[in-house]
Amino acid sequence: EMPPDEAERILQMMHDNTRKIVRINRMLVGYSSQKGYLDLTKERFSCNDLCREAMAGLRLNSPYTVRLRFETSLPDDFTICTDKQRVRLILEELLDNANKFTHHGTITVSCSQPDDKTVAITVSDTGIGIAKANREMIFAQFAKVDLFTEGVGLGLPLSKRAAQRIGGDLVLDAESQEGATFILTIPIA
Repeated sequence: EMPPDEAERILQMMHDNTRKIVRINRMLVGYSSQKGYLDLTKERFSCNDLCREAMAGLRLNSPYTVRLRFETSLPDDFTICTDKQRVRLILEELLDNANKFTHHGTITVSCSQPDDKTVAITVSDTGIGIAKANREMIFAQFAKVDLFTEGVGLGLPLSKRAAQRIGGDLVLDAESQEGATFILTIPIA
């Protein structure tokens, strides 16, 4: 006896939460072997295409007040060779966090090549940002800046470990003045 729009909203929330649980589960499984991680699966793929795919899978929490933008200085045929699944999981985590904390403005994903050995994927938002006092703790397991938001504090720590496992890194841009900006660096080969 529930109105159809309410039922649709509840089903969408269930779908979104299931997707988040699956993503975190994949990240946890990636570190569950005796060595602490599973083997990397390297494949060649386009950074731009991967970013567009991850962005297409994001359902904005505030679709009327937040815009999703993609910027790139890389040609579409520019490829890298690394673990595509791990890069995608990291990117999805960053997008999910930006979506969670941005109620007005933009979420921007950008691709660039800072040097001849590295690609950078940046996710920036105009959300609530991260206070300077909390910036050191965000990559610690189970650390949460806001205890009233969803999540258990595993997404960013697991994402950073995954980035390091593929030879890159994930950092918070300390120079960011508005919202938060995360930079994922990945070796080209």
